[in-house]
Amino acid sequence: MKSTMEWSQVARRIEEIGIEYPKAFSREQQETLSFMAERLPRHGVIVADEVGTGKTRIACAVIKAVLDCGGRVAALVPRGLMHQWRAEFRILFGEALAPKELTTLSQWLGEDSPSPSSEPEWWLISHGFRYPKVTSRSDWSIALPSLVQLYSESPDAREHGRTQLGRLARYVEQNASKWWRWHNLVRIAKRVAPHVDGAPELRSRLLSLPLFVPNGNNQPLCERFFGDGDARELVCELLGAWLGHFDLIVIDEAHKSREETLSDETGSSTRQATKLLPALLAMLQQDQEGRRICLSATPMELDAADWGDLLSRARTGARPEPVQRAVDDLRQCLESAKTAPDQPSTLRALIDAARRFEAVLAPFVTRRRLFSEAQLQELRAHRPEAWELAQPHRQVKRHLVSLRDLAESESTNWRTMLSALEGYSHAAQGLDAAVLGKTAQWAKLIYTKLANGLVSVDDLEDESWLTEIPSELPPATAAKLERLKYWRRLFREARESLEQGARDAGVEGYDPNTEHPRILSAVEAIEAWTDRAVSEKVLAFGVFTRPMRDLRDVLNARHCVRSIDQDAPIAFSLHENSRLLAIAFRSAERMRKAGRLTGKLRNAPLSIEEFRELAEKAHRQYERVQDAIAENVRVRIDARVVKQFSDLDALSRERLRGIIRTLVLDEWLAGGRSEPPRARVVDELVQEIWRDHILPATGTDEASAENEESNEDRCARLAQWINLEWDEVQGRQTGFCRLMDGSTKWETRRSLQAGFNRPHGFPRVLIAQSQVGREGLNLHKACRVVVQFHAEWNPAVLEQQIGRVDRLNSRWWQLYEEWKKDRGDQSMPLIEVRQVMLEGTYDAFQWERVGQRQHTFDATLFGSLLPAEAWESVPEGLREELRAAAPNFDPGRSRGRSRS
Repeated sequence: MKSTMEWSQVARRIEEIGIEYPKAFSREQQETLSFMAERLPRHGVIVADEVGTGKTRIACAVIKAVLDCGGRVAALVPRGLMHQWRAEFRILFGEALAPKELTTLSQWLGEDSPSPSSEPEWWLISHGFRYPKVTSRSDWSIALPSLVQLYSESPDAREHGRTQLGRLARYVEQNASKWWRWHNLVRIAKRVAPHVDGAPELRSRLLSLPLFVPNGNNQPLCERFFGDGDARELVCELLGAWLGHFDLIVIDEAHKSREETLSDETGSSTRQATKLLPALLAMLQQDQEGRRICLSATPMELDAADWGDLLSRARTGARPEPVQRAVDDLRQCLESAKTAPDQPSTLRALIDAARRFEAVLAPFVTRRRLFSEAQLQELRAHRPEAWELAQPHRQVKRHLVSLRDLAESESTNWRTMLSALEGYSHAAQGLDAAVLGKTAQWAKLIYTKLANGLVSVDDLEDESWLTEIPSELPPATAAKLERLKYWRRLFREARESLEQGARDAGVEGYDPNTEHPRILSAVEAIEAWTDRAVSEKVLAFGVFTRPMRDLRDVLNARHCVRSIDQDAPIAFSLHENSRLLAIAFRSAERMRKAGRLTGKLRNAPLSIEEFRELAEKAHRQYERVQDAIAENVRVRIDARVVKQFSDLDALSRERLRGIIRTLVLDEWLAGGRSEPPRARVVDELVQEIWRDHILPATGTDEASAENEESNEDRCARLAQWINLEWDEVQGRQTGFCRLMDGSTKWETRRSLQAGFNRPHGFPRVLIAQSQVGREGLNLHKACRVVVQFHAEWNPAVLEQQIGRVDRLNSRWWQLYEEWKKDRGDQSMPLIEVRQVMLEGTYDAFQWERVGQRQHTFDATLFGSLLPAEAWESVPEGLREELRAAAPNFDPGRSRGRSRS
């Protein structure tokens, strides 16, 4: 169905919303809304505002305008950010226009979920939405085409009991009354069936599929879903017809679908193209009058040509040839100017190329910086040494671990292991894969795996291919294998030396990987901030799961050591966990030698049994504090439940008390306190936790929490959150450092986000797998320090990571405003970034490569046409002109430019 909505009317409504809600939108955001109002009647738009500037709020205003004008909207959003979109829209415009949500089809089919309508409405659809996987034993997941065919036939045909259609109708009728999935599949089929009558080609494809056979052999139908079969494409088209026509499609994190580096549970990485988002866009129905808005703070990632991909996705209508030409010219001129910044002709060519690049993209792109030009000038004036930096309020440093330092420390064995596997990898170069199979490729990569903390002795157990070298091998290959045997033996001997030292001390459960130089270096970088008198929270990003888990365990174990040293309670039952006890015991000795302990552990080293007894005593102390505050928590929680969630069942109430008791304990013990809090303090903590954890989990706030009409729904959402959080809380013994990776439940991610944004309490350190935590999450309210634990290839990924804490109204922002009022002798507070790098390894090469790519990234997005160190060579007369020519898509400037 084609919409009758007029985009000129939408444009007027966008301008009106900016006026009607003056407190909701800053002046800069209102300029962006004006840009959108001017451009959307003609074509799609890219909103490339810098991380943390409120792109979601801008999109919500446009969505509201489209709805007010009778249109329908789909917002395609990463699943982990859907709750933030819902909350943002509710804060701005209330509950009346709440979105319908679609995460997975299985979830929608499994409950009483809202269906599309022809009325103005909008949908939040997860990037990962797709048709469920079909196997040879599938049942309901292959039935949709047959159900559509069933309901496109006449009632007489459906009631004919002897036909295959009739038997299917009877089966569906029986199951639809018992199972939500069949009930909802029928709802979809009945909505889509009328579309088939007016589409002969679609009907023909539908009839070509084998009909679903209830409780029968459906292998022929299943096979049409596999490989190059046409059933999956047809089902996606049917789902598009079910969802209906959309006037506006908003694509959040619109750069997604490019090639990504992924990590599996074993820590190995692969390269795969993400195709979910393009497939989802192909599913949704939109005519030529429909518009798209692409939101992305990093529209250019690995290559400036990425701009062309995004312009096409946004349906801007921009001609690809001029765009590609402008992009290529700018890229070439940037490279030339970087190597010859003192050549006027080279700089003039760069100025011309930058202006052409801006002119070609300006009709379709709006980009606001986090700071206005005046604010940037102010920051540079406060920090003159950073005058030419794209981000003068950030301090990015490499946190290096040199092989020389390893040789001079207790980690001598690790130097040997690193050197051995470097030699091992070099010796493997040129091995004949036809002779050695996959082992040859694995041997070449093992050194990079070790640098990232991924290699254990298990990876070298299989020696069968090196035990006896076949005489028929070419001499060069045989010589390589002999060298591999030598380097392999050197690695194993050094590893065995580490393990023998632990055995000699009577330590069971020792894992040498927890003392990997990368782990200990990251610990040093993190504790440089968490151990300060004014402790900072730290956000760490990694790629590979296994070393991130090791880092978490080491940080938690060291936190326990500090607590034991100061006679404070510990939540961890170290005395019952041999692995964590081993980490803590060896950490205690290392910390003692470094002078990091000042209490009961500062003197002569303890035996493992003595340390175990102290750990058990500290844990018993924790349990006493826990019991002491339990009653205070129970009284306060019960009062709130009765008032706001009266339908909550008894088991959920009991678990809710336990969850909040744990959170209160985390908050109270974070500062090393050992005595129970007073009742007044418990009340304040419960109130804050209720506001930051419980109400967001139910999609409500204090004002609407007492609305009796939605009490049952709120209680159902709360009970669901409690069940998920209860499992997580039961398995957690401390919250000092938490890990958020692909296995972390969505509800737990929201809880972690809320806890990390609280200035006091746990977690103090949050380790996030890059793909999980780098986009969309707001983690800025209590943190200004980012540690990049693993190297990346893509400067846009690094920018997204830093952008989790570098946002409007962040902790850094508050510190900066306070500093301006009373500077004293202190230097300006900064966003602090530390990049962990093993010097002299493959790690160093990867960091160097991403640094080279950073220049093009900064030039196109941050107005920095030259690297900071190159500006000293620029002739004085060209400096201002060069600065002024940097691409700038600020909406205040863009509105007066040429129109497409």
